[in-house]
Amino acid sequence: MSVVEQDFILQVYTRLRDIIFSSENLKNKFLLLRQLLESVYKKLSEDSNMSFSGLFARMKYIQEQLEIPSEIDYQLNQLRILSNKAAHEDDYQPTSKEWLSSVYAINKFFRWLNPKIEDSVIEDYLSKHQAQAFPPLSPQKRKDLLCIVKSWEVLKNNNQDAGLKIVGTLEEGIECTIYLNDMEDAGKKWSTLAKVLWQYCTLKCFR
Repeated sequence: MSVVEQDFILQVYTRLRDIIFSSENLKNKFLLLRQLLESVYKKLSEDSNMSFSGLFARMKYIQEQLEIPSEIDYQLNQLRILSNKAAHEDDYQPTSKEWLSSVYAINKFFRWLNPKIEDSVIEDYLSKHQAQAFPPLSPQKRKDLLCIVKSWEVLKNNNQDAGLKIVGTLEEGIECTIYLNDMEDAGKKWSTLAKVLWQYCTLKCFR
């Protein structure tokens, strides 16, 4: 079953070819690739009444709505992370391997959106350069994390607000649970955050 119509998928394939074979350096190509990815997700979510705080949140919403395979979602998030580095880190220089894996990821996504159509030029490009998927990330300790909020609830103690429990999804697609205990003597009333959170909002936590 095709998720998007033929005309649209042909347009994005054409745009992807233009990016691949443009004379831009890899860093600029990553920025163009992110623009393409974001335009596709905006198209997929154009009928939604949800409020999204960024591309990450929009991607998570669409993954759940369309049941995009977790492996494709993971690959696309690696592309998004690298393109963010290209946009915000002056000293970041993407490698050819990262570039090829990013093209591999978005092409696989397009193939999933409309299995009846593929672009032979892009397929040949990926085959010629032996492009491979991004490898799984190894578990690591974190000093901060970025997640999309799925649900939350105020924690109680003796019928009084005592904190907040937040369930979210990390960039790698892993579900996480965050517990924030109120510490009024330190001026930290985390339970009040429940009034301003919304589903699919982006939350960044620092240790």
